[in-house]
Amino acid sequence: MCLLRIKDLKVNFKDQTVLDFRGHDIEIKSGDKVALIGKNGAGKSTLLNCLLHEVKYTGCIKEKYHQSDIGVVFQENVYFKFLKVYEIFELVWNKPKKLILKSKFIKNFNLASIMNKYISDLSGGEKQRLTIALVFSQNKKIYLLDEINSGLDYDNRHELSKIINNITEEKTVIQISHYFEEVENWANKLIILDRGKMIYFGSLSKFYSINKHDSLIIINDKKSLSRLTQCH
Repeated sequence: MCLLRIKDLKVNFKDQTVLDFRGHDIEIKSGDKVALIGKNGAGKSTLLNCLLHEVKYTGCIKEKYHQSDIGVVFQENVYFKFLKVYEIFELVWNKPKKLILKSKFIKNFNLASIMNKYISDLSGGEKQRLTIALVFSQNKKIYLLDEINSGLDYDNRHELSKIINNITEEKTVIQISHYFEEVENWANKLIILDRGKMIYFGSLSKFYSINKHDSLIIINDKKSLSRLTQCH
C-alpha cells in the first residue's frame, strides 16, 4: 500500500528555490526503509520539514496518515536537564518506575544502566538512545529520523545503527544519514539530493546495477553525487 506520495515538490525561500522535485514522482509504501543522503545544504532537512508541514511548498504531498501518526527524531532533542532518565519515562509513559524497568524498550536500547542518571550527565549516544526509545515506543505509521548519528563516534554510531536495524524491521522509516555504509544494509530505497535537486530515487538494487564497480561515496563534495549517478 502506498503510504506517502511526493510529486512535483518545490520550496522557495527568499526568492530562491531551495528544493525542486518538479518532474519527479516518489512513492513510499508501508514497510519501506528509505535512506535520504546528500551533502550539507542539499535539502534533506527541508524535505522532512515539508513532510511535517513546517514549510510552505508547491506540488503534491499525499499522505495516508495523519500528522499525529508521525514519529520524529531530530538531531537535537531538548529535555529538562535536572530530570533523571526514569522520570522522563514516567512523564511520557505515565507508568511507575518499577514497570518502566521491565519494559522491552529499556532492554532493547540498553538503557537500564542510565535510568538514575540526570539528563545533563548523559553522553550524546545515551541521549539519542533515550530519544529513539521514547519515539519508537509510540505506535506510529511512519518515522522520520534526522541525522540521528550526527556527532557520535564510530562505536556509538555502530551501536545505534544495530538498534535501528532491529527496531524498524516492520516499520516505515525515512532516515537522513551522512553515512551510506550504515544504511546500505538497512534501506530498500534510496533518495540522493544535491543542491536541492533529486538526482536519484529508487531501489538499492537498481542503484548498484547502475554503479557496478566498487564506489566510495563522498557526500561532502559538490560534484561527487552528480558524478556518481551521471549514468542514471
